[in-house]
Amino acid sequence: PESLGYSVNIHGRHATLGLNITRNMKTAAIKLASKSELLRSPLKFTKRLTSLQRKLFLNISMKEMMNFVFFKSGINQYSGIQKFLQFRHELIHLVAKIVCTEFTVESQANILATFINVAFMLWQIKNFQSQNSILTGLQLREVFRLKKAWKIIEQTYPNHIEIYRFLLKQQQQNS
Repeated sequence: PESLGYSVNIHGRHATLGLNITRNMKTAAIKLASKSELLRSPLKFTKRLTSLQRKLFLNISMKEMMNFVFFKSGINQYSGIQKFLQFRHELIHLVAKIVCTEFTVESQANILATFINVAFMLWQIKNFQSQNSILTGLQLREVFRLKKAWKIIEQTYPNHIEIYRFLLKQQQQNS
């Protein structure tokens, strides 16, 4: 992975974000935070994630939203809706990438626990879109099959497993 910068210009406001990410990601929207920031400050990561998603959502025009809702049209590669949906897709795969690129089972478990914390904080602030993306990323096959890491979480972080199950139940009820 390499560190890339990304500039967002939405409604005349300019923000610069960064992320360790590979070049095969399709859009720059996911360039959110470094893995070290995620581990150092899950709350800061959560706030930045929410802020970026909010900006992407506010970039969807009323006309575009109405065309999408009523006519199921108006989505192209440059549309605000497409960027918003692409962000969700990339966030899901970013979760898996960060977890699976760890070399030790202990560090995988630590990252999993951190993402569970982030998902819970997102639930608390009612950012259900990002929370759902994080949970979906944790349920991807490549993450779910890390049995040893999940076992460490069960033994070391039993509250995290309870929180994870609670969030999954909430996600299923709202689907």
